[in-house]
Amino acid sequence: MPHLLAALLCAALVLGAPAAARSGNALTLHCAYPESSLYGRAMRALAADVLARTGGEVRIAVPPEGMAGLRGPELLETVRDGAVPMALMLMGEVSRSERAFAISTLPLLARSPDDARRLHDSCRPLYETLCAHWNQTLLLAAPWPASGLFSREPLRTEADLAGLRMRVYDTTMAGFFSRAGARPADLPWVDLASALNGGVLDAVLTSPSSARDVTLWEHLHHFLALELAYPLTMLTINAQALEALAPAHRAALRDAAARAQEDLWREVAREEQRDLAVLRNYGIEARRPEPALQQALEALADDMRREFLWRAGADAAQALRRYEEGRRP
Repeated sequence: MPHLLAALLCAALVLGAPAAARSGNALTLHCAYPESSLYGRAMRALAADVLARTGGEVRIAVPPEGMAGLRGPELLETVRDGAVPMALMLMGEVSRSERAFAISTLPLLARSPDDARRLHDSCRPLYETLCAHWNQTLLLAAPWPASGLFSREPLRTEADLAGLRMRVYDTTMAGFFSRAGARPADLPWVDLASALNGGVLDAVLTSPSSARDVTLWEHLHHFLALELAYPLTMLTINAQALEALAPAHRAALRDAAARAQEDLWREVAREEQRDLAVLRNYGIEARRPEPALQQALEALADDMRREFLWRAGADAAQALRRYEEGRRP
């Protein structure tokens, strides 16, 4: 029902727009992240690049913090149905609709930006096939900096996770921390501020980049650098919206997206260290997990990966085998 209401709202917005805004050369890109964020900046740069490459003929509108009424877990269906032509979506968040999109959020699978890139490259053909199944084309996929835990109190042992009321960004991480005894909530980013202000959260799983965007130091003063995952975000376009563009314009969009993707991969590693320094300046204490806690999390992660392989199907298992083989010396 929430998806139906969102789709009807978006359809009303589209039908009520001027004819020029509904033409093939005028597209709307849903990006829920703040304009100043890593992906907010990237999507606006992409729109400017497409405008330049097409001589001003293809215009991509990027409304500030996205289109009202759209929820992250429903974006695959929203783009498939054409309610909005383009959307930036956290892949783990839409894994409820397509399980294999959770691969990049499997805990402790990718341990570095280089690992994250190899994992992406191993899975990219699968991601493209799945997007096509959902009536859309994958334009780019790039990570967020590594996920860690921001908390009100320091987290030193596995016992400290028991009962911890925490925000996670997808069902995979919710399952992971539930195994550790925490009380995770798969909470949309737009609802985070009210939850923190209301005192209903003890911790937030996110990257230093996102923590900076929402001034998380106003509520949480400790950061546990778990480096659990480098979750991928993808930009897709509805197949009919892409086909409506002239061939030269389709090529320009793909080229601009490829450039944006490479820029994002380069920027992630730089931004992670820069933002950690900013957070320390605001009084956040950053530390690595104690060895016993790290060992406990490793065991939980191994169990989760085995369960995922059992449920995700042969194509996902094959993609993960390619990744693991590529890591061997």
